[in-house]
Amino acid sequence: MLLTKAQCFKRALLISKKADYHACFSPLFRVQQLSSDCKPSNKNNDSIFSHSYTGAARLHRSDNMKTLRLFSTSNEAVKPTAVQKQPISEKKDDDDEEGFFSRHLGKMFGGVILGIALYFYRLSRNRQRKEALEDQLRAGYGAEPHEIEDLREANRKFGSGALLAVGRAALERFPGGAAPYQDFVACAAEGLRSAGVPPLAQGFILDRVAAQYIRSQPKLLEEAQRGAEPPLPLPVLLAILSLACYSDVEERVEVFHELMAGGDGGGEGEGAPRRRLLSTAAAAEVVGALVHSCQLPAERRVREIEEQRYPWMSYREIKPPEMLDEAFSELKWDAKEKYNTGLTQEELGAVLRSQAVCAWGECWRDPRQR
Repeated sequence: MLLTKAQCFKRALLISKKADYHACFSPLFRVQQLSSDCKPSNKNNDSIFSHSYTGAARLHRSDNMKTLRLFSTSNEAVKPTAVQKQPISEKKDDDDEEGFFSRHLGKMFGGVILGIALYFYRLSRNRQRKEALEDQLRAGYGAEPHEIEDLREANRKFGSGALLAVGRAALERFPGGAAPYQDFVACAAEGLRSAGVPPLAQGFILDRVAAQYIRSQPKLLEEAQRGAEPPLPLPVLLAILSLACYSDVEERVEVFHELMAGGDGGGEGEGAPRRRLLSTAAAAEVVGALVHSCQLPAERRVREIEEQRYPWMSYREIKPPEMLDEAFSELKWDAKEKYNTGLTQEELGAVLRSQAVCAWGECWRDPRQR
């Protein structure tokens, strides 16, 4: 059905309002209804309706927003909505990216080499510090190990029985537990004559050890410098004399246990022979006497200081009571029980042969050869 010019004019106004509204939302708005319904009867008519129709047809054919202003009654410019094109980002493959270790391979390798070098350097410095203290303690010995061996070989007739007889005579003559060195030598010479043992050969080694012990004790050294003869503890004097005793380890342990035992211990049953027990204090005196008479290796007298481990290890000299406690721990004994009861001869021998004490170097010997 063909519309009249008045109807086309009204519809054109209505469509222009709709176009003005939709232009804010769709830049590609097309007026299809106008092109299908508004068909002018006269193509040569140049009226306003013809221009309106022509503009509407042009709106249908064009995508440009400027053609919509032919029907728009508003003075506002229609701003087309810009469609932003997002660039396609180039995605990197995760396999192509280098990891942390790949990027820092050289640094890590250099750090490992540096750490190994510092580790061995620290070990070397710690060993040097420990050996320096061992050399200092070894310098305080009055006799070398080979000299002690030669001394025992030169006095083969001086056995453990003669040493026990001299020790008993010294304990009777000096009940105070100490004696001047010359008085003890006179007592020992008398005891050797009674036992039928000739005078000791190479006795100057014993004199040197006794003099070194006096120099290591400030109080004794002060008395000696004043011209007096300081009294020395009997355990130390007996340990010095034992350097010349030609006997095995078990016999020496028996002599020390017999001379240093301070009381009797209980037997295993009624009527059983009572076994003499050595107190832990006396056992510590035995260990100390062996230290001062050069019969303990210097390596066993050095311990680490746990509080001073970095950057270098620090070392100190261990005391005889501490060595005794370490021996109890090594042998898995109850220290409180041993302090209350005491040690038998076999237990004293186990303590002296332990790694903590290592008297006469017995800890380095094969147990099958002891």
